[in-house]
Amino acid sequence: MRHFFSRKTNNLIASFRGLPPDRSRAWNKKVKDLDAVMDTLVDRFKLGTTQPEETITNEWVSLVGENNAKYANPWRLDRGRTLYVQVSNPVVKQEMQFSKKVLLKRLNSLRGCEKIQEVIFRAG
Repeated sequence: MRHFFSRKTNNLIASFRGLPPDRSRAWNKKVKDLDAVMDTLVDRFKLGTTQPEETITNEWVSLVGENNAKYANPWRLDRGRTLYVQVSNPVVKQEMQFSKKVLLKRLNSLRGCEKIQEVIFRAG
């Protein structure tokens, strides 16, 4: 049943007709078009676009080299600014620390990864 009047008006009409009033706490919201809702969801969650995490994963071997890629993997991107890299042992961590600036420069050259400011290596 579609209501074209406010709840107050509907309750007044109901009282004239001898019907009980609507005492629900639900708000009568305007009906939104499904296209508008879908457009909002696509924009909010950036659906259909390549995310920085995907780009980093796809380009990982070219970013760190084939040897380092065997022992290190991108773990997570925190707030789009800090990349955490999981490395297999402290030796690899130390080696990758030396090339951190180069890695950061390569990351910033990738599309969608321009905001990355820090790379943190975690051994384990």
